[in-house]
Amino acid sequence: MKLFKSIFCLLKSQVFLLVALLIGCLICWKFFYHGSDSPAVQELTLPKPMFGAAKNDHDHLRQNVMDSLGYGEDLSIEARVAVTKNLPDDLSKVELEKLLSSLLEARPSNLSDGAYAHYFHELCNKLHQFPDARTQFASVLYALASDPKRDDVIRDYSQQHLRRIWEKSPELTELRPAIEASFWKLTELQPSVASSALLSLHTLGAPPSPHPDFSQSAVASSIFQPRIESILQQSPSSDAIALRMTAVRIAGERNLAALTPTLTTMIQNESEHTLVRISAINALRLLGKSEEIKSLSIKLKLNMSLTSAFLYATH
Repeated sequence: MKLFKSIFCLLKSQVFLLVALLIGCLICWKFFYHGSDSPAVQELTLPKPMFGAAKNDHDHLRQNVMDSLGYGEDLSIEARVAVTKNLPDDLSKVELEKLLSSLLEARPSNLSDGAYAHYFHELCNKLHQFPDARTQFASVLYALASDPKRDDVIRDYSQQHLRRIWEKSPELTELRPAIEASFWKLTELQPSVASSALLSLHTLGAPPSPHPDFSQSAVASSIFQPRIESILQQSPSSDAIALRMTAVRIAGERNLAALTPTLTTMIQNESEHTLVRISAINALRLLGKSEEIKSLSIKLKLNMSLTSAFLYATH
């Protein structure tokens, strides 16, 4: 009797151990593979900008750098842009850090959004010429793109220039994954920012061609599917039109055929914006779903807004 009792206790303890092990495995699996829409988000994003130059004050800046920054003489924004374009190629670390940190400063009150965006873009163009500053530059751009207090144009420019840093940095094996992870984080923000981030990820490493082969791009198509599906399953809204159009475009260009039912539903949804529905028709065309397109064109023949899209998709 004691023997059977001992065996029972041993089996019971092993069952508990097995259950605990299975639960632990399930938690790890969920965290690492389903903790977000994309495994890429599990990578470390770009860090907060840090500036470590010993001196970072006006006494260590050359006059042309001072002029670019708008210090000293009251130069027009056109004059500052001209100076910025012609800054020398031997900028010191102090000067580079001052220019980089200036990007994080608030827009001067005497400059309009458009004028400041022009200067911002030209300063970023100049900073691309200094490879040693790329990691700091990338961190600054990510901080700007993530900041809800920034103007939408500046946030969009920041993402464009962040993509350029990725393109210029094939040798920086740690920087590229950090930029990709940062873009995935940006896809979780408001639709205007997420749309640009998603498009950036889509085009990273894609060859410049009217019909690029995305199988050769940096981010695998399989990684996109859960994020695209998540976006398209959300209810349509006016502020998400661009994001939904981008997601639909990626579904077609990446050949995400599993999203065909979702695209079909969107085309038939009267609450969906016409531009999104037209994009979904084109995505079905790219997916080679001619039968689905013909069926939808018959079902929605009274919707004149979609007629041209159906004609294009079936010829």
